[in-house]
Amino acid sequence: MNLLKLEWQLTRNRWKTLKETRKLLYGFVAFLGVMIGIYIINTIMKTSPVWPDSITIHLFTLLFMIVLLLTMITGIPEMFNHLFTSDDLSFLNSLPIKKSSIFQMKLIRSFVGGPTLIAIISIVSMYYFLYYSGASLHLLWAGPLMCLSMVFLGLTLSAFINLGLVQILPKSRAKELMTVMSGVTTFILVMMFQVPNLLNTYDHSSVNVLERIPSFPNWFPFVWLGKSMLAAKTGEQLPLLILVPIGFFVLSFIIFILSLSFTEMGMGKGFSKLHGQSIKKKRNSNTKNKFKVYKPRKILIIKEWRMIQRDVREWMAIAPLAVLIIVPFVFMASNQELANQALTSPYLSWAITQVGILFMFSYGNSMLMSSSFGREGENVDFLQSLPIKPLDILISKLVANWVLVFILVAVLEGIATILFHWQIHYLLIGLVAIAILSLGISGISLYIGLTGARYNPNKVNERINGVASFVIMVVSFIYFIFAVMIWACVTVPANMASNLEMLKTTPISFLYNVAVWKGDQPLLVTVIGIVVLLLFSFGALAFGLYNGSKLIQSKGLRKLIEIVERS
Repeated sequence: MNLLKLEWQLTRNRWKTLKETRKLLYGFVAFLGVMIGIYIINTIMKTSPVWPDSITIHLFTLLFMIVLLLTMITGIPEMFNHLFTSDDLSFLNSLPIKKSSIFQMKLIRSFVGGPTLIAIISIVSMYYFLYYSGASLHLLWAGPLMCLSMVFLGLTLSAFINLGLVQILPKSRAKELMTVMSGVTTFILVMMFQVPNLLNTYDHSSVNVLERIPSFPNWFPFVWLGKSMLAAKTGEQLPLLILVPIGFFVLSFIIFILSLSFTEMGMGKGFSKLHGQSIKKKRNSNTKNKFKVYKPRKILIIKEWRMIQRDVREWMAIAPLAVLIIVPFVFMASNQELANQALTSPYLSWAITQVGILFMFSYGNSMLMSSSFGREGENVDFLQSLPIKPLDILISKLVANWVLVFILVAVLEGIATILFHWQIHYLLIGLVAIAILSLGISGISLYIGLTGARYNPNKVNERINGVASFVIMVVSFIYFIFAVMIWACVTVPANMASNLEMLKTTPISFLYNVAVWKGDQPLLVTVIGIVVLLLFSFGALAFGLYNGSKLIQSKGLRKLIEIVERS
């Protein structure tokens, strides 16, 4: 209890030291997430009285799976921070306290945040189901019990994964431990989206969304959660409401005990790996160093690449790209008819892939670009003392980060060209259009990243503050919407309206509307599209570079970058 009281006081003090803008942002995001989640759940549960038994079982199986996976997605990186990089670990390790006690306290602490919101939304969904379906009143206590069992199972699995991986990773690669955790989280997210496609047991031709829910096999453990919800609805086999959540709590407790067995060795080893100093042997070389003199911009570009190369953790800024890469392919795979059309129509597969890659580029490039100033950290004084114009700094960062992401995009375009048998001019048009459109969001991201630059030596993922990160996420999405509309006006052929009729009922139905409009006025729409594309992209780029340069001149880089003290 003393440890929990101490953790509560530390957490309260951290909250008090936060800026008011960050407090408002956290509160707004939490409120918005809960409201959106409750709205979606309410919309689904309204139809629960007419659900067949099979849909009830498989829908709740899927929902409880999502609760578990979302808990792990938020819990794995959060648990890593609590167990290995938290700023109070040095103090706690100096006290005569068992590592197991610290671990239990950190496990309870990790419930605050994302897992709490997930638990609230899932419990509310139970009560909505109870209200609309007229289920047994036993669901009043059994529903929260099942939801909490999933959240607790997700947290214990997150702790087990962290404590297990820290045993495997060598000390020389300790800096990459968080990158490994981010990769595990990304893999879990990818698999969550792929489970329905891997099972492939739903009716692709059905118009009803609920009938497209995959039918999970009876041996699948989570099916028992769906069966217990059916028991609550029908009033039969009510003991399942008690036995099933207790069974999952027992499973969570077993994983918790296994995690405790790693605690003494895992927490100590992970802390020493991440906070210890490694001595690298100097290379003896008889060859003389050769020095070359480069222009200022080229030197800054090379410096930017070296900063990313020397620490693999910097690539965490574009870790979400691993998920976003599969967006166009998952979109086609989820619609069998559309997938068949895409395989027989090269242009349709090209259009869908370009939209997915443009979304990936808009979001991934903006995150990498906005982190570039926070990456400077303690080198900012040296950079500011150099006789270099602010515009040169901005352009160098723009080129260095843009090239890295564009190389990835070019490789993806080349692979897709081979897979879908596109003509070579499709590849060139796609690359040129995406290259031009991506410049605009790159300039804007540089400016926003400059206004919210933050350097935390203990957490490499904190290169911008929370407000700037939220603004970039919103701006990149809005930019993507306008960019796709402009892109469609330029690239959609005038005679493709009939081939795009399949897109009428999809989220990208505007491609069909543009094709119809272009069929009537092909030259006019193409010219307008090219002019607007150039003005839109280069205008956004000029806005970001001009305002960023002006901001550096007026305040200086040192005042713009918030540097957190090393713990």
